[in-house]
Amino acid sequence: MARTHREVWKQRVEAWKASGLTAKEYAAKAGVDPGTLAHWKWQFGAEARARARPAPSPAFVEVVAASSVGSVGWDSPGRCREPIELVLASGVRIRLPPDFEAAVLRRVLDAVEGR
Repeated sequence: MARTHREVWKQRVEAWKASGLTAKEYAAKAGVDPGTLAHWKWQFGAEARARARPAPSPAFVEVVAASSVGSVGWDSPGRCREPIELVLASGVRIRLPPDFEAAVLRRVLDAVEGR
């Protein structure tokens, strides 16, 4: 029922926008409340803007596993011997050698994320 109600309002809003009438004029013609008509126009617009908004980029975060020093893969605090793999929210995977430079990683992330 709610979906049908929503679709009815979507059709009304589209017809109103195509009519060139004001909300008050169209609402009187369609037999609906002009405030409700304006609310649904705002609601559908807000949803469209949310869908069009790009996902926020995660901040660069340094990870230091001090308790892992001496265990497999770590040879000193913050110094890893094994390759590191980053998986971005977009699904892009970036594999880094143990001796990667942070500045290079920043440039790669800027390129991948279109900054």
